[in-house]
Amino acid sequence: MFEVNNSKQVYLILGIIVVICQIIISYFFLDPVQIISNWLLTIIYLALGFIALKYFEKDAGFPDMLDNEIKVNHLLLIPFIFGLIFGIGAILFDLINPIKVPQLPFPISIPYWIFVGITDEIFWRLFLLTFLIWLISYKILKNERQEQVFWGVAILESVIYIIIQLILFESFVGPITSLVLIQILIISGGYIIVACYCYRKGGFLAVIVVRLTQYTVYHIIYGGLTLVI
Repeated sequence: MFEVNNSKQVYLILGIIVVICQIIISYFFLDPVQIISNWLLTIIYLALGFIALKYFEKDAGFPDMLDNEIKVNHLLLIPFIFGLIFGIGAILFDLINPIKVPQLPFPISIPYWIFVGITDEIFWRLFLLTFLIWLISYKILKNERQEQVFWGVAILESVIYIIIQLILFESFVGPITSLVLIQILIISGGYIIVACYCYRKGGFLAVIVVRLTQYTVYHIIYGGLTLVI
């Protein structure tokens, strides 16, 4: 009989949430090409996440999502606190920065940022992080120096993410000032390191808690208030 473990059951639920959010978001896109592109990316991300869950995560040294050995603090409390810190930090930078990051109106911001938060973590953490550690540590180094490889890959992800955020900010928001650079280094780059750590200690659900807490504080609550005010 085919047995489904806790991680796959939780991942199925996350996938259903992603699909529901995408259905809601699709009603707000008028361009059919954009709608098709979004759905293709959604399918690809979910497929990559499942592959990582099945083949890479365990060998890369990460716990199952609901592993009995994971402490509640590492699963919920610490990720929630980190999410609050990065969310409030983003708000503080936005308040002192004359160049404002555009926000989505409430309530469409809810399904949009839930979708973005989950799919981003599926690609960057569940797939890319575990794949690179699996490839370097488990395959190339024959399961040696896994901890060093983990931190190396985490730093690499952080650098890549910072570069992407700088490009996106300059393309869609405004020029890269010293304040913007510091903001992206701390909020975006720092977040990646923390997210990787939370994943290592609390499993993939811990990363989801960090990301969705940050997005709820900054994009949904603060973003909604700024548009009302």
